Amino acid sequence: ANPLFSTNRNCGPRCLYETAKRSGGVQGVLDLFSVAVNPREIPSMGMWFLGEYTPGQRLVFERNPDYWRRDANGVGVPYPDRKIAQIVADDNTRFLLFKQGKEESYSLRPEDLEELVGRENPDYTVFNAEGSLGASLWSFNQNPKGADTPQYEWFTKKEFRQAMSCLLNRDRIISQTYRGLAEPKLTFFAEPNPYYDPAIRLQYLFDPARALALLASIGMTRDSAGVMRDVKGRPVEFDLTIPADNAIANDMASIIADECERVGVTVRLRSIDFQKIVEQLTATYDWQSLIIGLGSNYWPSQGPNVWLSNGNLHLWHPLQVKPATEWEARIDYLYNEGSYTIDRARAKEIWDEYQALILEECPVIYLVRPRSFLALRNRWDFSNVYYDNVGGLRADDIWLRPQGAGL
Repeated sequence: ANPLFSTNRNCGPRCLYETAKRSGGVQGVLDLFSVAVNPREIPSMGMWFLGEYTPGQRLVFERNPDYWRRDANGVGVPYPDRKIAQIVADDNTRFLLFKQGKEESYSLRPEDLEELVGRENPDYTVFNAEGSLGASLWSFNQNPKGADTPQYEWFTKKEFRQAMSCLLNRDRIISQTYRGLAEPKLTFFAEPNPYYDPAIRLQYLFDPARALALLASIGMTRDSAGVMRDVKGRPVEFDLTIPADNAIANDMASIIADECERVGVTVRLRSIDFQKIVEQLTATYDWQSLIIGLGSNYWPSQGPNVWLSNGNLHLWHPLQVKPATEWEARIDYLYNEGSYTIDRARAKEIWDEYQALILEECPVIYLVRPRSFLALRNRWDFSNVYYDNVGGLRADDIWLRPQGAGL
């Protein structure tokens, strides 16, 4: 039903991929390009080739002279012969490099705006893309590998997940973490999605009293000391994993932990390396809850590896042989039915139920949509610069200004 999306696939040279597939199957394709491969051996049908990769330092991209796009004068794009991307893990260091003129562009954090916006005669321009279409999310591990833990018993009850959503103070996160430059993310589909409906919204908003009622419905109550305990008398406590190098995620997690503590639920923050988080999600499955970002749902049939129960990134319980719950089976059915339903009216009914069901079951709880800001050096001509909340920065068709030219 979405032929444009279905044909939006990256191709690769048959001489490489067919040989690898025939000799080694899927794993043979995956093994083609490890981190140890010579970057120049990696093929590209895009605007750039990867010419050099220095781990932890930089990537050097070289222009593809055979790329199909041409401008109105017949000149091929991109215009630059080389593009260098420095690998800077620390946000503060990246900010310093930009202020020193050593970076061409910089994605501003909320705390950077006061210093960069409003300066006299800056050598850069700040672009504003309004609200991001994606949002970080909070999820809980429902993998049976943890079936012997009390957290598994709690996380697999939708009332518990709904209660956690009712303890998520988005207004506080927006005020304290984003300095007001964000808004709550309460819908599942993004606005460009053809089946986005602003009326289909999360119903479990910040409401500690409702959270207490939902917890009580599954036997969780506070003792005389104010500690929340489950029906077996165990204190309700769990880990919340966040990327160690993401200051905003750390701030949001601290607010979540504080709001939960107010009703007697203990949330222990665990800041770990992002690659370790990836390993936990795809191999060891030894996490309890976490904050992570998975992009935005521009198409209704986008992300089968996340939303289908047999997906390898079905976050809360991946690679299910058959759906573990009735609602996940229903999601699988709706996803596949919607993907092949051409009639728009009937497809809308399907996708309406699909997104409403996910928002009701709360396997993932979206946090907030931050405003997006980007600073770009004034030495570039901005005639063909686009910065929006769908594609981010589009600067493939820009060139340097003639020396002495003004804005």
